Amino acid sequence: MIMFQQVSLVRPRSGSQSRTSEAKHDTGTTIFLPLDISKKASGSSLSESIVFTEEGVTVRVSGNVKNPILEDPLSGKNLAPGITLDFKIKISDKGEMCLTGTHDGFPAYEIYVYREGKEPKLLYGHNPQITGEGVFSLYPPAEHQVRRCK
Repeated sequence: MIMFQQVSLVRPRSGSQSRTSEAKHDTGTTIFLPLDISKKASGSSLSESIVFTEEGVTVRVSGNVKNPILEDPLSGKNLAPGITLDFKIKISDKGEMCLTGTHDGFPAYEIYVYREGKEPKLLYGHNPQITGEGVFSLYPPAEHQVRRCK
């Protein structure tokens, strides 16, 4: 399953009070090749919030998305563990960025900050192939606590 959450922010130009933001997310389609089955998770647990302050902006993204292939067709219950994440990203007007939060050890995570006219900046990355984690790391609790400031 490929999952993404994207938040777009526009900071007001000098003298302007207007601020705009847009948040969107998608779970992509999960494909189980041996049985040629594909399903899309609802993404209903994914959420984003954006709060502008005098000092900058705080963005929070969270979710707990389960593999849709593992849903019981009779009961409709999904007993699979979810991909769990809860991140808060603070970006100051001075350009300082701070990420705090938690996530499972699996799958991989990357958080980028994009600024107009600049190269994307990787704020945080986690690769389970490096840490030796796998699908059993989806079970609670979320193994990784993050605090990264740049």
